[in-house]
Amino acid sequence: MIFGLLDDLNHCDFALRVDAYTADDKICCSLVEAAMYHGLELWYEAAHDVIRDDDPDFTKEEIAAFYDLGYAEPTSLLLDKRHIPHSIEDLEFDNNGNPVCDIVVEY
Repeated sequence: MIFGLLDDLNHCDFALRVDAYTADDKICCSLVEAAMYHGLELWYEAAHDVIRDDDPDFTKEEIAAFYDLGYAEPTSLLLDKRHIPHSIEDLEFDNNGNPVCDIVVEY
């Protein structure tokens, strides 16, 4: 199953391929969607001079390093922590500009 994150403002779109068996679990789908949104938020936060230190998953120093990793990688790290097998992919679009994925997460 392919999850696609769309960020229309900054065009930081990406996709995650999650095993179909894993993705059949509604709780897992919710976790993937939440991780995609939160992961991109963390990447944006890494670009700021002041980074909060109350994230439950990462330290302030870890968040600061995210900007150099790329905008999809914080999501991947969140999914690794939750033991959800996945792979990062480029999000593809059809001829009408619609994302080619099973689930769309809008940022």
